[in-house]
Amino acid sequence: MDILNPKKADPALRSERKIFYRELFHLAFPIAVQSFLLAAVSASDTVMLARLNQNAMSAVSLASLVQFIQNMLLIVITSAGMILGAQYYGKGDMGAIRQLKNIMLRLGALTSVLFFALCVLIPEPMMDIFTDNEELIEIGGRYLRFAAFSYLLTGISQVYLTMMKINKHPGTSARISAAAVFLNIEIGRASCRERV
Repeated sequence: MDILNPKKADPALRSERKIFYRELFHLAFPIAVQSFLLAAVSASDTVMLARLNQNAMSAVSLASLVQFIQNMLLIVITSAGMILGAQYYGKGDMGAIRQLKNIMLRLGALTSVLFFALCVLIPEPMMDIFTDNEELIEIGGRYLRFAAFSYLLTGISQVYLTMMKINKHPGTSARISAAAVFLNIEIGRASCRERV
């Protein structure tokens, strides 16, 4: 039997592979879509602001790096949680999954509150990390103060979306992410229309 050649493999093994790849696709595709949508939020803000002026687009693009850093921290928290959660789910240990959720919520909330506080209290020094252009710092600081409120919800929502994936509901998680992205885009578009 040639395990490496699927055409020569035992029909039962081929059937198991089909089932495995089908389940893998049903889990991985919504997760990939959700990750893409999370990145699309910042990109959509930048594209919409391009209609206002070059400095606004540049400032928001730089300010979006703050959200990028927050997202990277949240990805570390939720990815580690997903790996552990999948193991606990496989063992049927729902108590450990609840404890894991609580730990992830604390870390996600702490991350979100930290980034919210930094962006509301000291947005200009945050922008100063990325540029020395005073006009971009001022515009980016205003954007960070405005966007900071969404940072509060990001950590908590990402933890709950991860818990949905752990409990075999990745499609629901992806649909919620998609709805949030489209809502964000519409709110951003309305804000840009007001200013134009």
